[in-house]
Amino acid sequence: MKREEFQSVSLWAYKKVHEKGQVRRDSNPATSHPGRVGIILNQKGLRHFNDDEEDYLYSLVAFCHDMIEDEIATYEEIREAISNICGEQIGKAVADRVQILSKDPKLKNDETYLREVYIPEIERDEITRHVKIADRIDNVQKSSGLKNKKGYILETEWFLDLAKGTVFEEDLNQALEQLRKIVREEELRESVAIGESR
Repeated sequence: MKREEFQSVSLWAYKKVHEKGQVRRDSNPATSHPGRVGIILNQKGLRHFNDDEEDYLYSLVAFCHDMIEDEIATYEEIREAISNICGEQIGKAVADRVQILSKDPKLKNDETYLREVYIPEIERDEITRHVKIADRIDNVQKSSGLKNKKGYILETEWFLDLAKGTVFEEDLNQALEQLRKIVREEELRESVAIGESR
C-alpha cells in the first residue's frame, strides 16, 4: 500500500465521522479519538508509514474502529470504500477487524457477552487486540469528566487480561490507576463537603 492510499482512506474515515457530527463522552468531537488511538499505536512502534502492510492495517483499523458500533458506516461501506482505494484484500482485512471491534448493540452492557464473546474474539487477532487496548487507553485517559467513572473503571478492568504481555500493559494500568485516583479525590472532596455541611 502506498502512503497516498493510506492518506486517502484516513481522509475518507475522518469525513465520515465528521459528517455524523458525533461528540464523545468527554465532549470532544468524535473525529479526534481515532487519531489519538493511531498515535498511541505509533508510539509503541506500530507505525503509520512503513513498507510493512500490517503497520498500515493497524492505522487503518484504528481510524475506522468505531464506525460500525457508532453507526457511522456499515461493514459493507467500509469494505467497499477501502477496497476502492487500496484493493479488495485490504478493504476486507480492515472491515473484518472493525466488525470484530464492534460490540453487539443489544449486548454492549452485558458483562457475560463482553467477557465470554467480545473480548475473546478480539484476543484472537493481534491487530484487533492492540487497537482495542489503545482505544481503551485513550478512553480511560479522557474519562475524567464522566459521571459514572466507577462503572468505567470496572469495565476497563475486564480488559486488563487482554493487555497482559503486550507493549500496552503498563500504559493501561497507569491510565486506570490515574482514573482511580481521580475517583478517590472526588470521594474525599465529597466527604469533606458533607462533613462541613453538618
